[in-house]
This record gives sequence, C-alpha cells and structure tokens, in this order.
Amino acid sequence: MPIVARQRSTGRVGSTPLKLLSGRSTTIHSGLKVILQISGDPRNYKDVCFNLDGEKESSKLSSIALSKILHGKPLLLIPESLAITLASSEEEALGMIKDRQLLFKRVWEEVEKLGEDAERLSLRVLPSVGRFHKHGRSFVFDGEFAHIETALFLIMLEFIKEGHELVLDVSSGLNIYGAIAVRVLYNVLTYQKLSNYYVGESSSGEPRHSIAFFPQPREEKEEVKVELSEARTRILNQYPLTVQQIKGINKPEEIGLTDTGLKKDLKRILMTGRRLFNCLAYNTPLPVYYDDIVEFCKPSYIRELEKRICDSVSSYIQPETSYDGCVKVFRKRFDPRLLRDVLNALALTGSLMKIVEEARKSMTGGGVKLDDLQEFFVRKVYGSLEWFKPNARRLEFEVEQIKQAAARITVKNPMLLKDVFGVHGSSNMERNFIAHSGFLKDVTEIVKVGDAEVYVKYKLDVVKPSVIKEWLS
Repeated sequence: MPIVARQRSTGRVGSTPLKLLSGRSTTIHSGLKVILQISGDPRNYKDVCFNLDGEKESSKLSSIALSKILHGKPLLLIPESLAITLASSEEEALGMIKDRQLLFKRVWEEVEKLGEDAERLSLRVLPSVGRFHKHGRSFVFDGEFAHIETALFLIMLEFIKEGHELVLDVSSGLNIYGAIAVRVLYNVLTYQKLSNYYVGESSSGEPRHSIAFFPQPREEKEEVKVELSEARTRILNQYPLTVQQIKGINKPEEIGLTDTGLKKDLKRILMTGRRLFNCLAYNTPLPVYYDDIVEFCKPSYIRELEKRICDSVSSYIQPETSYDGCVKVFRKRFDPRLLRDVLNALALTGSLMKIVEEARKSMTGGGVKLDDLQEFFVRKVYGSLEWFKPNARRLEFEVEQIKQAAARITVKNPMLLKDVFGVHGSSNMERNFIAHSGFLKDVTEIVKVGDAEVYVKYKLDVVKPSVIKEWLS
C-alpha cells in the first residue's frame, strides 16, 4: 500500500491526494516487520553501529539499521514542523507545509546526503503542536496531542490490517512523540486482540509488536546496544461501549467523521454487537440464531465500515492554514477516546459475527437441535474463550434439565417449556430469561423428533423480539 499522506480541499494544506515520488519505493509488502522511527532533523544524526543480539549494522538512521537486521521495512514519521527546520526561506517552509510531496522530497534528499539508501525508506507526516520562530516569522501549530495520537493510530492500524508486525523505535525524535507512540502501540494491540477475540478452531497466534530502545550515541562510529521489548496487553472482558455512549453518537463530528451517512449504520451495528456480546456474557445462546434479535452483519461489511470511518477521520483532521501576523496551522477538534472505543467495538463485533455465521448453519425449520447448540457453544465458543468457560457448566445443566423433561412427553407437536415442565408463567421474565440461559419457559418451545432428538426455538408472538433485544442491551 502506498505510504503517503492524504491531503484534501483547495484552500487547505495539501489540495490533492499525493502521488508517489518517482523512483521511490513506498510500498510495504504484507507480513514484513515495519520499523517506525520518529524523525528529528536528519542533518544532526551521527553514523552509529547498532548492535541487536550480536548482529550489527551501521547507519545514521536507526530504522534503516534495524530494518536490515530484522529483514523489515523502515518507516520514518516526520513531524510537519520539520518543514520549518529544513527550509532555507519562509517561502520554502510554507511550500512544504502546504504540499507534503515537497516535504517528502526534501527529507529524501537529506537522507541521501547522509549516504543512506533512501530507496529503502517510506515516509509519513505527523501533526505538530507548538510555536516555532524562523525566517523572520512565527509558525503556530495550533493543534492538540489528540491529533498526533489519532494520526499515529490510523498509521499503525493500516499496517496491522495488512499483517505487519510493528517495531517502534522510541530513542529518536522529540520525546512527546515517542511517549504518545508507545501509548498508541498498546491501543493498536488492544484493537488487534479484539479483532481476534473469537477465532474458532483456526488461529494465527497472538499479535506481536515490539519497542526498541538504545542509549543516545555521543560520538561518530559509536556502537550502541539495541534492546527489543515485546509490547503486551490484556483486554477487559466487556463491550467497549455502553448503551448510553452508542445512543449518544448523534453528531458525527464528535468522533471526527465527515461522512454523516455513517451514523445510522454505525449505531445499528454497535447496538447489535453489544447484544451479541451479552448473549455470551449472560450465557443466553438461543437469541444468536434469530436475526430479529441479533442481526447478522457480514464481517467484511464491518471491515468496510471501519475503513470508511478511518478515511473520514483522516480527512477530518487534515490541517488548515491562516495568516494573521504569523502562519497558523490548525485542525478541527474531536474526542479521540470515543473514536478509539468505536473502532474497538467494531473490531469485537466483527469477530463475534463469526459465531452467528457458524451457529446458524445448524438451524432447521426455525429451530436448532439442542445437542447441536450445546456442542457448538460449550466446546467451540466457551471452550475457546477463557472468560466464559464457567458458562459451559451452566449451559450444560439447563440443557440436561430440558432433555430430562422432554423424555417424559410423547407429544410430537411444539410445546412451550412451561407446559413441558408443568409450571405457571414467569413473574419476572427478564430475570428468568437470564437465570435459565435464555431458555425462558414462557417463550421457548421444544419439538421432539423420534425418541431422542429435541429441537428448541422461540415462539416470538408471546414475547416480541424487541423485548428480548432490550434485555440483551
């Protein structure tokens, strides 16, 4: 995928999408390690020998050296304020701020002057924050650290979706960028774990990313020891968004969206994802089989929705400029935490939709064989999700109770469980729905086929799907 920065709109910084600079390699192939380095002024870098576990490479850029040792691809992250440092005049600085191709070209030229292989290097631009004075003019980057965080998140997200392993070099560049990048790396790892929440019987293993450290070199040709520390995180076993947060997504700009048409679809899928997660959390598997309760959304469609959101946010945070005694570069403000939670919720929802897809393959005539439901949820679902393993015993108990009651009847027509068990209706349906693993006796029917096979289904004219949806929300 081309490693270039998206730009937009006349009158804004970067009026058209950037094209690849001729002769430059800016494509990173799937499966490679990507070494991310935050750039300072390339002209200040010394020639250093980087030593990683006995393998040595000399370079002025740590990302290039590590990419050779790790057989990966270096990615240089350029704070947009570097344009002011590299420019020889106010006009050139303004030109590079407005046109990222000019900034890329200048950075590549400086890398070549260092004697480095610029063909190996890919570039991305990061937002800057702060005031700089040079060339007789003040340049004010009137943004927020949230913009840096979001830009880094979108960049890293793009690479992990292509199957790359990230190695974050935090020993160069301004400290604030490194600190934010480390936090973002853990956020991206959380997103990736949620994307792999349910893998069924196939798994590509845990995602792995690393942070690279080395002491600051003081002399030319100095040898420095590089250490890699694996980034590790654990995810909370809860849906990333509450009902109130989902319903509260009323203004698309709150999460940086320019595509207002996304809102309705987004809220619908997020609410569906929350209900689906609660089917597992409450140990109520039968609603999973009903599209009127848990609507099936293709994982491919959810991934496309994520892409539309990321593209929309990328456009939303593009810089604008104004001139009032100083050059002011500013961006629209929004809440990156809500955006991150939305993307995490979509990642989890997309993963859980595999459960819906697999479960419904065993449906027959609007019902599911009780043995198939038990086998699928006890062995495949709860068996692969550590948090829900205690649910397996509760589900097995409820299923056994139904089988024992069914064995006593000879009627082949559908019967409500309350009639099978010889009990009155529930005084508190919602409580009993959850207490009995979703097999609410007022609404659950069984059908016997032969002497042993028992099918279960909901009689949804007794309790409306909207009511069950509310219980699961």
